[in-house]
Amino acid sequence: MQFTGRGAGPDATSSALLADLAEAAKNLRDHSPGPALPKPSAKMKLIDRNASVGRFYVRIEVEDRPGVLAQVAGIFGTEKIGISSVLQPEGHGAGSVPLVFLLESASVASLSRAVDLISKLPNTRAPATILRVEDLT
Repeated sequence: MQFTGRGAGPDATSSALLADLAEAAKNLRDHSPGPALPKPSAKMKLIDRNASVGRFYVRIEVEDRPGVLAQVAGIFGTEKIGISSVLQPEGHGAGSVPLVFLLESASVASLSRAVDLISKLPNTRAPATILRVEDLT
């Protein structure tokens, strides 16, 4: 078997690709979902999604006006959600600017309430983009 082309570099890349293909073939043969999923157990319980806690990346498109960042940050504070970092790049034209937040640990319920309130602000231009942040350390 030979893989060529841009991005299929020698040694490490092709070795990793072949290992992934071999593992996928083995999982297909064994009718296994793969190593990432645990075996089903009667002891496992589902938790309420709103009760789950994690860190989040939130991007919100807002009007480029003084005080909007303070309003949005204030709503996170009201919901007791800490802000790890915030980025407000220069406007993208048409008077709007993205606000990008990396949030401290918060429940999905409190984040949902905050984002709902933020979406109702008159200066919010588009629905928020929300990504859960998984710390792998």
